[in-house]
Amino acid sequence: MASQDISTTIMPGVKQKLAADTIEKTKPANNVLNHFLLISISLGFVLANVGGLVYAIHFMMTYHHVQAIIVVDTCNVVHTTSDKFLSIALDSSILTKGWRKFDIGLPLVINMVSAFSPSYLRLGGTSSDCLIFGSFNDENSILENPVDGQWCCCCEDGELVRENFTMSGGKGWDSDNALKLIQFSHDHQLTPSWQLGNEPNLFKHTFNKSVSGTQLAKDFSKLRGVLDNVYGSHVELVGPDVTRPHPPHLDAVNYLIDFLVEIMKQRKPVIDAITWHHYNLNGRECTVEDFINPATFEHFYVQAEIVKDIVTLMMPGTPIWITETSDAFGGGAPNLTNRFVGGFLWLDKLGSTALNGFKVIARQSIFGGHYALIDEDLNPMPDFWLSVLHKKLVGTKVLNVNIQYQKPCGAATMGNIKFYAHCAPRAEESTVGDAITIFGYNIGPNTEAFILECALELSVGIKVYTLTGEDGLQSQYTLLNGKRLELNKDGTLPPLTPLIQNTKLMTIPPYAMVFWQVFGMTNSICN
Repeated sequence: MASQDISTTIMPGVKQKLAADTIEKTKPANNVLNHFLLISISLGFVLANVGGLVYAIHFMMTYHHVQAIIVVDTCNVVHTTSDKFLSIALDSSILTKGWRKFDIGLPLVINMVSAFSPSYLRLGGTSSDCLIFGSFNDENSILENPVDGQWCCCCEDGELVRENFTMSGGKGWDSDNALKLIQFSHDHQLTPSWQLGNEPNLFKHTFNKSVSGTQLAKDFSKLRGVLDNVYGSHVELVGPDVTRPHPPHLDAVNYLIDFLVEIMKQRKPVIDAITWHHYNLNGRECTVEDFINPATFEHFYVQAEIVKDIVTLMMPGTPIWITETSDAFGGGAPNLTNRFVGGFLWLDKLGSTALNGFKVIARQSIFGGHYALIDEDLNPMPDFWLSVLHKKLVGTKVLNVNIQYQKPCGAATMGNIKFYAHCAPRAEESTVGDAITIFGYNIGPNTEAFILECALELSVGIKVYTLTGEDGLQSQYTLLNGKRLELNKDGTLPPLTPLIQNTKLMTIPPYAMVFWQVFGMTNSICN
């Protein structure tokens, strides 16, 4: 049958011609993703899944005394995330600075990073587009602050001094230098996931040098061939790591479409996941009010929907990863992204990402910048504790949550309260039945009260974890149920002890985040 062209509107102002037979031929292409090293770390136990059932939470909200019902469907799993869902990122600029104070051999660092196992550790950021791979005895290497004899940077004041294994001159990508890194990884029995390029839609802005989405897809296909030849078996390749896919930045949307169109033309599957980056705010301009403004949260929802729609249309079934994200770009915002107030956007993004069906989200960054989970003095920041709690309490099975208001409710109240729910990890199960974890936040000024009604044994109790800022929104310290969270004197993590509640009355203080673990579920999908 002759090919029939169709014009698909991805979003207002963006149209892309796609051949109907091309779409027809496009299988889930075995997944996709790009250039920077995504190294799987296994420093702890592997979290497993758990179960659920349908129940409702009736509650009274102090705002206008509005009565509402939160319905958590525990009979159906909406999505299932990777067990490495909450992953971490490290900006590659640290490699050019001798790792600074982030000594990955220190027991203190190992203790803190191990709390995120299992996860990916992504090496990325703008500097990663300036890296070449070499060794001390390689006379052709340009070494600046070499780290462990393996890495160097060839950037000066943001200008590309020498072409590297991301961007090459002429026609197409020169894989010679990348082959050295891939061969080194194979010889040392390392099997990282791979990417090719960091935010390639911004190359022109950042380096005054462009690589089109079409050309990048061809380069990915070449990289897939190199990986297959060296490893002799399949290894993960993901990309293209575009950023800011939303109006008025239609270049990112068009770049992603061009990339996927060319990927679909390749004779064999190339990528294992489709990747993109997201930041809510500009770190140089944002204010504390932005972090508790419901409109700021919408920023992510819009971009996530755009990416999901494009992938669903062009490569349905292909996993989507967010391989770099935080609240604010530009290294974060001092006294905001590294303070308690930064947690609301982060917790919401964790919940929304899973609910959208995305498999992985990598937090920028574990160390370095004002959005770091660990500061320059190796102290855990508020988002560190929030992330560790999420890792401990939230499983891979995503459940649907629906709030049904019984009376007219002010828009402010509706925007200030948000809940998500997952099956609890198996390590958090009770012997009396399955467990689910409900988590959410209150960015309003009033305490909100909830009456919980569901099929559970109150003798089991509900585990309650309430997070507040010790000195308000811009506090450097987080309180868990009123007690400051800090490392033990020997550098180990303290026990994260919940309150056990034997009543169905649940409350969230103003400007707080909560995790509630409900035990005693029966006949649930979480089993």
